Amino acid sequence: MELREILNKVRSGEIDVDSAVNQIRLLGIEEIGDQVKFDLGRSLRRDVPEIVLAEGKTPDTVVTIVNKTTKVSDLVVVSRLSTDHVNKLRDYIDSVRELSLS
Repeated sequence: MELREILNKVRSGEIDVDSAVNQIRLLGIEEIGDQVKFDLGRSLRRDVPEIVLAEGKTPDTVVTIVNKTTKVSDLVVVSRLSTDHVNKLRDYIDSVRELSLS
């Protein structure tokens, strides 16, 4: 559901403000595959960056999450990294640097 649709439902009395607040919060949640849900708006609302638990996720999944998160926030914390996670993130960061320099 889009923000405008939620607001129109409040205006028409179809939903109350509390329901609208809950639905608006869900707009910032993004899913990657079956196991990952992350909060794109956390840093804006809470002044705390998204924290990604790498343990149990593939290096590619962690890179995807970092990529999406850094599109809306300047900072992301990644915890419990394996050597494979670190190497994949380094490759990703190097490729982003190369793109920004060219």
